[in-house]
Amino acid sequence: MTANAQPPSNQPPSNQPPSNQLPRIEPDYQSNECESFTEPLRQIELAAPEVGVMADILVQEGSLVKAGQVVARLDDQVYQNAMLVAKAASEAQGSLEAAKRQLENAQYELEGYRNLRKQHNATDREVQRAETSFGIAQANVQVIEDEARVRAHELQRAEAQLDRRKIRSPINGVVVEIRKDLG
Repeated sequence: MTANAQPPSNQPPSNQPPSNQLPRIEPDYQSNECESFTEPLRQIELAAPEVGVMADILVQEGSLVKAGQVVARLDDQVYQNAMLVAKAASEAQGSLEAAKRQLENAQYELEGYRNLRKQHNATDREVQRAETSFGIAQANVQVIEDEARVRAHELQRAEAQLDRRKIRSPINGVVVEIRKDLG
């Protein structure tokens, strides 16, 4: 039940809304078409971080891409080979093992000369030579370990150079135009 504060009128009710209300518009549910256009929030142009020959384009116009997705690759054969060489060098252990065996041998000889010296069967000069050989063997192990660390960094650099041959999308979006061909 509603209450009306106005006195009853002798006029028939009007289909017009009161003057303080907006007219009501009924939607047309029979129409299936709507004309519109969208405009991207932003457009970006991708470029390779290095100069090179385009080897692969992994998307096409209209493709949806995610941030970080590889969309194209430059020719990377030289960089792949450099990475393989760096990986093999970083995994090489022969020199280090040989240097460690030399160090063990130099330590054994030094201990032997020191024991002989205590028994007066070795000269100070022989002990000194054994100490020098032991010090050189220690230094050789250190040099080879240092070289191994350098080779590990060279492998990381080769991997980074190889990764720079990939062109990645910095954003989520849609490929609108491809301006580069292979080759």
